[in-house]
Amino acid sequence: MFHEGRKAYITYLLIILNVVIYVIFSWRNSFLYIDTNVLTEYGFSPIDMRGLRGLETLITSMFIHGNIFHIFFNMFVLYYFGRELETLLNGFRYLILYIISGVIGSLFYSITLPVIYSTFNIYAVGASGAISGLLGGFFILYPHRILTLCIFTPIPICGSFNASIFLMIWIFINLVYGIFIGGNIAFFAHIGGFVGGVVLAYVLARNIVMEMLPRDKYLYEILMSYKGRGLGFFSKTISLLLISIPMIIVIFNFPHIYYISDYYGITTQIMFSSAICILVSITSIYIVLFKDKELDIS
Repeated sequence: MFHEGRKAYITYLLIILNVVIYVIFSWRNSFLYIDTNVLTEYGFSPIDMRGLRGLETLITSMFIHGNIFHIFFNMFVLYYFGRELETLLNGFRYLILYIISGVIGSLFYSITLPVIYSTFNIYAVGASGAISGLLGGFFILYPHRILTLCIFTPIPICGSFNASIFLMIWIFINLVYGIFIGGNIAFFAHIGGFVGGVVLAYVLARNIVMEMLPRDKYLYEILMSYKGRGLGFFSKTISLLLISIPMIIVIFNFPHIYYISDYYGITTQIMFSSAICILVSITSIYIVLFKDKELDIS
């Protein structure tokens, strides 16, 4: 449901900007992948937090994509989910949700990186953390929207689910890959962006949603008591478990993270990032538990 009279200009501009940047940095490679030096110049690595460069690359890394598949899938998801959220939030609030979710995703990436790889010296690029924030916003605002998920095996398997179930499957896949498989994808940045998106959607959209609800107190209470509204017991239970796992991993591996951060001279920065990520996670748990009905406009 797009909101009448509103256009998704920021979403379109973000897609154009990302594509143009990708073309500029990949044309030498037949547009298949970017130059290696671009990754280290504009990508984000936690060791950059030793100076101002870390603040710069937290932003620049969101607009760099490694290869043609990376840019294609990110822009597809941005187009699909971004337009509706932008028409709800309007441009400025939507852009705040997008950018800050990307930053939070990078912070989650920073504190979980040494758990998986025992180093901070790995660069990350892409809009995935920011776009995951849009998914987190969609999760809490449109939990009952029907979405279709396809798994491309030799015989494609597709199924339709509520958005809350669809996105929990997506978080679960990211957790499994992030913990057990790893590779060159920042899976925990996706989860961090998603968690940040839940919190930011509450902060940025609550007043807008409240204006859409009945002003009569009696009607409002009837609506809030409706059992089909909000996430429901099953979705709440599973989402709380999935949101909690990254922070549980960080807490149990805290001595190791501290040791590696001390080796690279970024202990203060990593401790500060950890505090932010834990606070955001706890806030998102509170919102999922107690504020989901207030935000459901699906």
